[in-house]
Amino acid sequence: DEDFLKNELATVRSVYRSQVEQGLELLQKWGDAYIALLLSGTVIAVTMMISIAIYSPTGMETTLNIVYFILIAIGVGGNFLMFQSVPYDPKSHGLTNRASKEQQTIHAMERLIVPLAIIAVLVLGFLGISAGLIFILIGILLAPLGIIGFIDDANITMRDNDFSTFIRSLGAVMGGQGTTAVYAIKAIDKKSTPALEPLVDSVYSKMNLGLDDKQIWDKFIGESGSNLIYKYLNIYLDTVTLGGPPDPIGTVVGSSMLEQTLLREKKDMRGRSFIVLLVPMHMAMAGIFVCLYRIMVVLTGSVSSMMSNFQNQTAAAAGSSGGVSAGAVLGGGMGMFTNFPEKEMGAFVVICLIIITVSNIVAAKIVGGGDRYMFYFYTALFCILTGLVLILAPIGVNMFFSPEGLQSMAVGG
Repeated sequence: DEDFLKNELATVRSVYRSQVEQGLELLQKWGDAYIALLLSGTVIAVTMMISIAIYSPTGMETTLNIVYFILIAIGVGGNFLMFQSVPYDPKSHGLTNRASKEQQTIHAMERLIVPLAIIAVLVLGFLGISAGLIFILIGILLAPLGIIGFIDDANITMRDNDFSTFIRSLGAVMGGQGTTAVYAIKAIDKKSTPALEPLVDSVYSKMNLGLDDKQIWDKFIGESGSNLIYKYLNIYLDTVTLGGPPDPIGTVVGSSMLEQTLLREKKDMRGRSFIVLLVPMHMAMAGIFVCLYRIMVVLTGSVSSMMSNFQNQTAAAAGSSGGVSAGAVLGGGMGMFTNFPEKEMGAFVVICLIIITVSNIVAAKIVGGGDRYMFYFYTALFCILTGLVLILAPIGVNMFFSPEGLQSMAVGG
């Protein structure tokens, strides 16, 4: 039986490792494909904007709806493929009765902040406030939840890394000395597991008071916030309770935990590299949209003003000489830039940025992993970046492109 169980354990580990590594390879390829497709969708949207500025077609709503459909299809399809590729590995235990301090804080704060953010967006949108300010407001409101969630995510990672050492040491001391858990915890060097030290000290003090062991360990699992600790500690406790030897059990549980945390570190490394690439790409795509839109607005405004001057000059020249002036010919050639639908294109840019922002938030959460509160972190990050681009990009465009400068260049030419 012992040899059979060892072989089964080795087989399960090999299969799990192979599945995770295959998923990571697919994730890397689909992640690169997602960014490339999203950039292609942005190029299509920009091309449509330029075409509308040049030709001013009628019934452009159909054209804009096609762009929306393309961006949504890329976002939904890319995120679905990455979701299918990512190995299923929940980081937090999701227990409702017990949680870490950070998770308790998030659960208490989100009941107030999330409805407040939704109401603020609806009110500001109804009042016609700038989309950039609305994006920044969403980011600022959700930033506290995101930062606390990011801290909890990092703490869970450190606790998982320390738990394999702790459970092996606990099993070795309990098996070697034949003592109970309270004496074994006292003998363990807790400095070797700094992330778990406060929680282990709490367990030791409660056991010294003679409290129920099951409730003590349940509190330890809840305060750790970790799904791996929840699974592996229960395996160890249940096996020891049924009469199993603590030393080999601690070795098996610790080695299994260590292998899974190492695979998770590899996954986190891929996730960080994807997010590091996604963030500047998001800023670049948003910047292309906003900058081109502002350039079109400035250009068409300048062309309209110059067309008015050309028409006046043409009328004066025709009245004096009876011929056709060069201004009339030039004005006719530039007439294609005078009917740019600024309001419709402004809404088009904002809607496209909303689609891209939401898609990138979901993509970052899927690849980066973590509990659902990581949505708050990525939402705050990408909304603030989008809002800053919407506010700062027009300022930068106005510094280099101004109606007066374009008109003076035309007159000088």
